[in-house]
Amino acid sequence: MSRKESLGHTPSSETMLLDAVSGLAPMLSDNAREAEQRRKPVDEVMAAIEGTGVYRYFVPKRFGGLEYSLEGFMHLGMNLGEACLSTAWVVTFCMEHNWLLSLFGQAAQEDIFGQQPYVVAPGSLAPKGKAVEVEGGYRVTGRWQWGTGVMHADWAMVAALTPLPGQKEPALCMFILPIKEVEIIDTWHIDGMIGTGSNDIAIHDVFIPQHRMVNLADVRAGESPGALWHDSPLYKMPMLPVLGLTATAPAVGAAKQAVTLFHERLQGRVVYGTTTKQGDKPVAQSRLAHARAEALSVEN
Repeated sequence: MSRKESLGHTPSSETMLLDAVSGLAPMLSDNAREAEQRRKPVDEVMAAIEGTGVYRYFVPKRFGGLEYSLEGFMHLGMNLGEACLSTAWVVTFCMEHNWLLSLFGQAAQEDIFGQQPYVVAPGSLAPKGKAVEVEGGYRVTGRWQWGTGVMHADWAMVAALTPLPGQKEPALCMFILPIKEVEIIDTWHIDGMIGTGSNDIAIHDVFIPQHRMVNLADVRAGESPGALWHDSPLYKMPMLPVLGLTATAPAVGAAKQAVTLFHERLQGRVVYGTTTKQGDKPVAQSRLAHARAEALSVEN
């Protein structure tokens, strides 16, 4: 069943949703190596995550969304990051890109959220594209790196330099278009995060209607059309702090797990030629304590 045909699971509270998603952490961990080998999140894992309803987290309530908190979002990202940083990275960004869509104008939201409960979309905001104004919208061309989420997407968000009325210089605007109009270019061979599948994406002279564009200057300032339309303060926040949380939460979770694994390894590791466990040495204990303190300080 497609995303257009079903609202999917409807969590009754933020806590229950967070518990449901966090409960999939063992599945993420078990498939982390497979994600690296495939160079993208494992399909079955992504389907299980999507089945929790988590991508409705930031969708406005007027469209059947949840409008849950940034605090819960941060904890969710950390919990998944402990299990598989690559998959957690994709999930948090795809969640946050529904927040970005909520900052577009009313017509764009009714066009997309009015037809399906959420999107799964990469969001490449570097000024790598160019938009040419035509009747009813723009024709957009460009190529963007870091298309996180593109391997399981149904839409894509990209930034392009765009001529706007009354402005001498082009503005950086964000466009959203169906994934079928996007070329996915297999470029992702990155050490450490290869499991995200964040391949390049390209658009070749594609028409995008006017209403599916928003000025990123307004989004950065918290003064987007969506901020003016929705009552919730969730949509009135500037963009960069939300993007910061999106990227940081999975990384903090991974750091916590690294400390845990370091502690476990110390308990049994004996250096060749000695009989003393590394975990009993003061220097090792000091390093572990410093690492744990740093991870906890970032979390808190």
